[in-house]
Amino acid sequence: MSEIGEHEFGSLSTSLKLSMVQGYLKSYATLMRPKGFKLWYIDAFAGTGEITKRIAAEDTLVGHIPETVDRRKGSAQIAIDISPPFDRLIFMEQKPKHVAALETLKAKYPDRDITVHKGDANELLKLAQGWNGWKSTRAVVFLDPYGLQVDWATLEAIAQTKAMDIWYLVSLSGLYRQATKDPSDLCEVKRASLTRFLGTNAWEEAWYNSKVQPNLFGEESIETKRTGDLGVLEGFVSERFRTIFPRVAGPKRLYNDQGSPMFSLFFLMANPSDAAWKAAKPIVEHLLKAG
Repeated sequence: MSEIGEHEFGSLSTSLKLSMVQGYLKSYATLMRPKGFKLWYIDAFAGTGEITKRIAAEDTLVGHIPETVDRRKGSAQIAIDISPPFDRLIFMEQKPKHVAALETLKAKYPDRDITVHKGDANELLKLAQGWNGWKSTRAVVFLDPYGLQVDWATLEAIAQTKAMDIWYLVSLSGLYRQATKDPSDLCEVKRASLTRFLGTNAWEEAWYNSKVQPNLFGEESIETKRTGDLGVLEGFVSERFRTIFPRVAGPKRLYNDQGSPMFSLFFLMANPSDAAWKAAKPIVEHLLKAG
């Protein structure tokens, strides 16, 4: 479907996040289908529909093993295969090759209501708050961006629908890159990126600690560095989510194959209904705990 290397997976966390989203989509569709709502799935950074992994060629005692490619379902294909099916599937992408792959995937299912949007997912999702059809429609949104691409204003628009459940993969590595350990390396571009992502500039006060450091001559200086505690970063992000979403669960921290923390997977619910949360809570908590 897609060129090798265009959308590759490289660690257990990729499979884990997809299996958790798949588990929720299955439970959600089964739970919500009898309630009479139109059910939508929205994939804001849909990729190509599949993920690939190169397995390098290797010379062994029994001979040469050529390079192979392992192909697995991506989030878009997983959503298409969910039963009972979603009434509408919306895939958003900016990369032309990814869009072309999604169009090819769509063509395989002429009987399904599948929309492929080429463009900025932020701009597309912001349109959701002005739509008047949410009383009869419910949606699951998967946000798996490349870094810190999701604007806070986008999350506000999603929250205002009061009809969406969101699985949001927050990039811890992206936060670390932008929120440099030494604040003197924090340029205005990085500050603006974090403020756009979090909807506030309070992150700087929350994440950077100052302490007095004496030198060999008895003089004192103030040293300021970013906290190394991931829980502080995740806690701040979680509290920000709670300012606009009635329910927030997680995160589930995901690591690469070297054991480095890369992502935090959050569940956000825009629906303020206690009954909706009561139904979703055991499913969400099970998935976050068990993976």
